[in-house]
Amino acid sequence: MKESLQGKGILAANLRLLADERDARAAKGELMAAEAARMLAEPYVKDADRISRFEGATAEFLPLAGGLAPRERVAFVREMLVCCREAGMPMLPKELLPIREDIPERVSYFRTVYTDEAYDGFAAAMREPTVQYADAFFLSCEDVKGGEAGYCILPCENSDGPLPAMTAIADRYGLFRVGTYRAFHADGENATHFGLFSPALSSLPRAEALLLRFSCVLADEAALSLHLSALAALGLRVLRSEGESPAEGGALSCTFLCGVGQGELTAALLYLRIFAERLVLRGVYEEIG
Repeated sequence: MKESLQGKGILAANLRLLADERDARAAKGELMAAEAARMLAEPYVKDADRISRFEGATAEFLPLAGGLAPRERVAFVREMLVCCREAGMPMLPKELLPIREDIPERVSYFRTVYTDEAYDGFAAAMREPTVQYADAFFLSCEDVKGGEAGYCILPCENSDGPLPAMTAIADRYGLFRVGTYRAFHADGENATHFGLFSPALSSLPRAEALLLRFSCVLADEAALSLHLSALAALGLRVLRSEGESPAEGGALSCTFLCGVGQGELTAALLYLRIFAERLVLRGVYEEIG
């Protein structure tokens, strides 16, 4: 019995030693990631055209980024934000998002009882909205792409789940989702979620709870796990993957819908801009109705 207890004690001590060594390696990795973030922050805070300089520095950094573990990536992003803030040039969401203040408040949509309701919901947040009707959903996207309208409305989800054919239309036209409205059906239970789409945001959303939709390419399941771990630590909640399609070399192109708080938005966007391969931002918006 005594020998058994001694053996267990030795095993426990060895396990504690391994855990201490693992924690020490992790801490060292976080310190090195923070140092890399400070180096990357320099061109951002020293130049008037800091976003282009930041993107250039990011491109140089990317070959090194692949080896960073989730904790190191989180440390990198947080240190980058601290460096910019301490230099008096904090990184802002508007610098990481597509924003255009000149988008006309003309909304094109295929008219139904429910799209009329969705339009009323979206129009309530606009100054002087006007409307034009399209003969099909894809033609409303054509109106936006051709400059005849600033926005269009498409159904994105119903009670059975997402409508990938509709969101694929918006993606094909390169449109950005800037709002979602939930219209209940006559039974009072089932509902359709309509998306408001535009080439860009006209301004930053003000709601505390936002939805973020983006696409990226993942090399394998390990890359997916890495991203999910890091994003969760930065406050992003992945709600669902909207679809996967093959990319070159066996990789997967995926689209994600996530929940994020206003306070975590900058860190999440910065992470994606640096670490997500072939990132395409698809929308940042709040749900109305």
